[in-house]
Amino acid sequence: MRTLKYTWVCALVALTGCAHAPISSTSGDSLTTSLSQVALSNGVVESMAGTWLFQFLEGEGDTNNRIQLSSSGHWEWWVQEYGKSVETPFTSGTWFVYQGVLVLRVEKAQIGEIPPGSAFTWDIRRVTAKSIVVFDLLLKTEITWKRAA
Repeated sequence: MRTLKYTWVCALVALTGCAHAPISSTSGDSLTTSLSQVALSNGVVESMAGTWLFQFLEGEGDTNNRIQLSSSGHWEWWVQEYGKSVETPFTSGTWFVYQGVLVLRVEKAQIGEIPPGSAFTWDIRRVTAKSIVVFDLLLKTEITWKRAA
């Protein structure tokens, strides 16, 4: 049932637009550079490559989302529930940043009815070495992605 809930949330996120917001880049935990919404420097985009953990909603308990953004432009997304290890990502594709918006374009989905060619989008609020803060228009909230150890 929870997997179905996440599939619907993800599908709705994929179909929403993005609200624009200022973007900042940080080194460690201190603000170092304010970036234009139109373009992020290659260094900031490259620093986004890695494995990230986050929860969509406060109090989701043991449900974690894990996204791996590769430096080659591909991504995979896993949903872990109750601490269970998940081998197969529920969806994957290519990623890029356009005008301050993180775009995860779906190429393949294992769960639900997320069609290839659809995209998940989030406005990028802040990027640090340890976290990425994005704004989810559907949920009308900021979501902090934490770099996996």
